[in-house]
Amino acid sequence: MSLFGLGSEGMDANRSLFEMSCWVMVITILSSCSAKNHSQTLEADEAPSKPKRAMRTAYVELNNDTIDLVGTYEDDKGRPAFDVAVIFAANIRGKDGNAEIHLNDNVKRQLDKRHEDIRNLQRKGIKVLASFLNDWQDAGWSCFRDWESSLKFAQELKAFVQKYELDGIEIDDEYDQCTQKFDHSLAMVTTAIKQVIPHKILAKSLFVDSRYFAASFERNAETYTLGKNLDYGWEMSYGGSNCQSRGGRYLEFMDKSKIGVGASMSHSAETAQSLHECVLEQDFGGGLMIFNLKRHQSDWVSIAMNSRLSREPAEGDLYPRGSWVGSCTQHSYESGILTANCRSRSGDYGFTSVEASLEDYVENIDGQLVVKD
Repeated sequence: MSLFGLGSEGMDANRSLFEMSCWVMVITILSSCSAKNHSQTLEADEAPSKPKRAMRTAYVELNNDTIDLVGTYEDDKGRPAFDVAVIFAANIRGKDGNAEIHLNDNVKRQLDKRHEDIRNLQRKGIKVLASFLNDWQDAGWSCFRDWESSLKFAQELKAFVQKYELDGIEIDDEYDQCTQKFDHSLAMVTTAIKQVIPHKILAKSLFVDSRYFAASFERNAETYTLGKNLDYGWEMSYGGSNCQSRGGRYLEFMDKSKIGVGASMSHSAETAQSLHECVLEQDFGGGLMIFNLKRHQSDWVSIAMNSRLSREPAEGDLYPRGSWVGSCTQHSYESGILTANCRSRSGDYGFTSVEASLEDYVENIDGQLVVKD
């Protein structure tokens, strides 16, 4: 007698049953895996994944602030909130359509005296562009008469970008007083720019410019268009949260990977948030542009970007001792009591008025958080 009281015949019968059961299990598992994989394939085909983060661009008006403020906005993992920073703005001056670069005192100061701001942004991975805006003279982006004048200006831009180590330029075709405009001007001058600085970013503010996109420029048996030459374009009417109607009008001229839409900080953060969600849904690769970015507006930017933001400590900022490092603003000190609007220790983004004696606070001095005297 064998173990368990089974004879050889019983063992053979049980072995057969066992082997049959194993085969049934294998077939069932394979069928289940095949069905599961098929289901996953269908789900992937039916619902392709969307990018979780749109490209983000910030324009800084240098008459109000300096370009370093773009780097003060970070997400809760310490990554830059913005991908591109735009210096607003250098100008175009001249006459008879012959353009020259002009810098006001604030732009000069940023480029010459505070150039390290640009390098610091670039070290964070942020691309830095200079915007060129017409300046109420007989010269401007849509006023180039011929290839020679276009190429001359493109060479000036090349020298400018190289001197200040910028990542590209942005076109803002407003406020000229040209005696004559040419539909093919922008196609021509952007062709020249791409010829002399092909690896730099070339972007444009998009607004009332379909005639320039529809035009073409021919050279050496090649046909060039504004939409073909641009790397990005940001629609800047600002007045609505529907990116389809605003950015969609450019789809006949540009690939959607180049198109973005703009929001202004003079409008609500909720409008900007709707635009941000819209560009993600529509796969507009140019993402969301914020015009006239301001300091100490993490609440607004957090809502617009639909993500938690933090800010790097800056000299002079005050923090409750031992707190989560975020910004405290609008602080005052009277009769031994310090009142400040600060982020909470948990990192929540609602600003809270805090009252405490002065010794309960620390200050950032030369990068070190110390108890404030």
